[in-house]
Amino acid sequence: MSQDKQEIIDGIKKYILRNKGKYNLWYVGVGSNARDCLFKEHKVREKGDLWIYKTAASPQVAREVEKYFLIVLGTDGLIGSGEETAKMVYAYRKAMHTNP
Repeated sequence: MSQDKQEIIDGIKKYILRNKGKYNLWYVGVGSNARDCLFKEHKVREKGDLWIYKTAASPQVAREVEKYFLIVLGTDGLIGSGEETAKMVYAYRKAMHTNP
């Protein structure tokens, strides 16, 4: 189910704050397949690591959410990386084994 900008921001912020809430310890990105991004590209462990993803209503909404987390809250990530049509926003707590 796709969500609007504020729903995604609120959901991810709540998750981060509940789980060691320092934003600079987290990475936020956008991709067309969040699970592949998390577990293959970034080497996040499905069990044991902290991660979340949400599907945006549009690629534009996904990019707005990404910019909010990176610019306003100071999470790690690369603005505009990934596919232009991607609508999934993901976040994970960085660890020694993740990339980054």
